[in-house]
Amino acid sequence: MSRISKLPPEEWDPRIREAVNPDAATDLEQGLIRYFAHCPEQALGLMQFGGALKRGRSLPERLVELAPKYKGGKSEAKGPDLAWRE
Repeated sequence: MSRISKLPPEEWDPRIREAVNPDAATDLEQGLIRYFAHCPEQALGLMQFGGALKRGRSLPERLVELAPKYKGGKSEAKGPDLAWRE
């Protein structure tokens, strides 16, 4: 099966390079952008969407961090049990 290769930062669109500054980031910090860089328009759209989710929200940072770990009425988060209400 074919796999999408990681695109080295030297081959990224200049707009993506400017937004991410890969020279100051580790491979881990560059994250999935290394794959998304094959399609610059989609990569930029995804970064804008992710940024919009982080701005102007009313939830505390800790709750945002834990929310993806909550599944099916049970928290998979480590630490003190959280009271989830609908």
